Amino acid sequence: MNINNHSFIDYRRAIAANREIFLLKFPNVFLDFLKTDDYCSGLAVAISKGRTKDDKTLISFLPFMGLIQRQIRNAFEAFASAHSYQGWVLLRPALEAALIMGKWTDDKKYVEIWKNRDADWQSSQREYSGKKLESKSLPNSTNIRSVLSRINDDFMHFNPTYYFRHSQLDAVDPEKYVHAIGYFDKNVEQDFHVYAFMHLCLVVARSIASLLQKQYVKPIGVDVDVKGFRKAYGNTIKRLAKEHPDGIPILTELGLWPNNCVDRTA
Repeated sequence: MNINNHSFIDYRRAIAANREIFLLKFPNVFLDFLKTDDYCSGLAVAISKGRTKDDKTLISFLPFMGLIQRQIRNAFEAFASAHSYQGWVLLRPALEAALIMGKWTDDKKYVEIWKNRDADWQSSQREYSGKKLESKSLPNSTNIRSVLSRINDDFMHFNPTYYFRHSQLDAVDPEKYVHAIGYFDKNVEQDFHVYAFMHLCLVVARSIASLLQKQYVKPIGVDVDVKGFRKAYGNTIKRLAKEHPDGIPILTELGLWPNNCVDRTA
């Protein structure tokens, strides 16, 4: 058997090629992702050193931040290889972790419910699903939770939306059809998902930074520049929205881009 002729080897070659093409197509995005990754590292340091007004730590959030950074890194690799449908799945635990940080800050009773999930799954299901995941302590928790819900609906379950998004039937002639399963993003689909992912990660990082700053006495030293990112890519986003309006929900509902940033008439 010559493995070089195997279709799976071709698939692996395509993944490698897509990752290289990404660096040529999105060089500035790659650099901005490194900044985003540095924000995560900075937040982890802040958690490890910060003290609250009553001289306590929030050290239990340190593993959360490590897992958030890991999932963001893994998701980025998926988006970079034009595997956006996998990228959102990989990012999901990071969003959930951020939301849980907000709940624990609201009330420590939620910690015990979370820890006892296996023993009392009903309480956990009640307090850690739907709108119950929103909190007062985490800014943008309502919007972040809405993205989590959208990911659950569009990328986690084999429903008709998922099926038809990745499956197509093309006529070769009146008697022959070819059924194809999509493995990679089509056309400019990757553009929308990449910019949505990047913006969402910054929103989440800034929300966590704000949560920590309100709890700590001293400045945490992490200034997540969401506005700078919007300004840098504002013209690109408006062009994409104008040329491909069907992709706008990806930016606004998954990426949490403000509506004024994707105004096609601006």
